Amino acid sequence: MTLSDNDLQQINEDWLRERTKKELLYLSHTLLVDLKEARERINQNSANSSVPSGSESPWFHPANDTDSEEDDDTPIPPPPDETENNKTQASPEQDSQDNSDSHNSKETSESKNSSEEQRKPGKQLGAQGFGRTQKLPITGVEHHYACHCAGCGQELTGDTPKRAYTGFYTIDIEYGEPDKPGIRISNIKHLYYDSSCDCGHTTRIAPHREPPEELFEGIELTEWRLVGPALMSLIIFLNMRMRMSRPRIQEFLLLWLNIELSTGTINQCIHEGGRAVDPIENQMVKELLDSKLLHADETTWLIAGKPFWLWVFASSTVTLYYITLRSNELVRNLLGEYKGWLMSDGYKVYREIHKRLRCWAHLLRKAKGIAESLNLEAGTFGKNHKNCLKR
Repeated sequence: MTLSDNDLQQINEDWLRERTKKELLYLSHTLLVDLKEARERINQNSANSSVPSGSESPWFHPANDTDSEEDDDTPIPPPPDETENNKTQASPEQDSQDNSDSHNSKETSESKNSSEEQRKPGKQLGAQGFGRTQKLPITGVEHHYACHCAGCGQELTGDTPKRAYTGFYTIDIEYGEPDKPGIRISNIKHLYYDSSCDCGHTTRIAPHREPPEELFEGIELTEWRLVGPALMSLIIFLNMRMRMSRPRIQEFLLLWLNIELSTGTINQCIHEGGRAVDPIENQMVKELLDSKLLHADETTWLIAGKPFWLWVFASSTVTLYYITLRSNELVRNLLGEYKGWLMSDGYKVYREIHKRLRCWAHLLRKAKGIAESLNLEAGTFGKNHKNCLKR
């Protein structure tokens, strides 16, 4: 890099306005060199550098370099008569060397066969993947163009020369109208274009990608996706609400909607959906804390056979779910600044909230239990208490 961080911090619009044409040309050349170097570093992968393959995305597959220079250096075999002469004039030492090479080749072949026998069944790590085999009819095409030139900032009109350079398909579901209920399958073809400006610059529009987040490491949000938002919502509903596993969801989509998706794609949809709705959580929490009355409850929830607790907090407009342990940590973090009334059962963690209402159904249950007591005095108290609550 030519320009350091300190150099870049000193460059601003006011400084640029004071520069001469010659100085600006020199700076532009320097920035171009740095930009190309930075882009080359970003594009490094296991196929063109020492970057380990384990650090790459699972769907990345290096392109086969069929036009490499090594293919042009294949030695030309000698004419047939020269080959015969070489064989005829071969010395005993050469015969011995040939026998040794044959023995070594046999050992190498046996070692290779032995390693293949020890290899685990199924697809091997780093093996070349395959594209989708299911071909659905295209129900629509969406074209994506650049609005302004990235070089000069000029607006690009509909008459601007364009060329499609890439594209992808998105499978989604469309819900019917109230008078025509049902579900339709859509397969939209997205095309992205290069647009040429009069200044000579070509602007390329690319699918939007959200920057990575530390909380969601390895989970990417991008427009380049196979599964559309409605189909993703259905997958998440089947997993979270109906408690269906990835293979069960895969079976359901194939049998009822004739959509073939791998369990890996289904798992990716579930995780991406979680990251997509993450900003909504803060908004929902704020609305809960602003409510005058809040209901809270919890129940057991098994994940991979391990016991957790499903918490629910509901106001008149928002219902928020959490899956965590059964402790006071969640209640303190979530409701520590709550000023309204909390309606809950008798779980002790709720007692830290001063403005608290006991659930009427739980109080009736407690009164019924006391009324059934074998202690005459306690039973009488329970019956009176129960009758009072029922009035």
